[in-house]
Amino acid sequence: MASVPPTDDPATSEPWAGISFDGRAYHYRQYSYDRVEDALNYARLERARPGLPIETTAPLRWRQFSAPTQREREQMAERGIVYQAGRFVYGPYRYDVLADALNYAARQPGLDRPRS
Repeated sequence: MASVPPTDDPATSEPWAGISFDGRAYHYRQYSYDRVEDALNYARLERARPGLPIETTAPLRWRQFSAPTQREREQMAERGIVYQAGRFVYGPYRYDVLADALNYAARQPGLDRPRS
């Protein structure tokens, strides 16, 4: 599990404790967030509650997502698929798995182009 690096400022580094990033989403406790700001805001909110025990590590193991390889990027370019926020995007659709995006793009060509 990848961790989000703490900031250099001691006043702001404490909320990073327990926040992890899996290549797609930020996680704090059992919750997942698309934006790191949302994870930080919730961590700060929890830390402000008196008497709440704070775990300094993320309790769950999250799946790791890596950026596409050069060969995968070439396949994506051929079909008009882009990689955004840890997902493969074709037209209005988002996919977790590149093969699914490639298969749909082969069956429904042209969704990557704006309609006139």
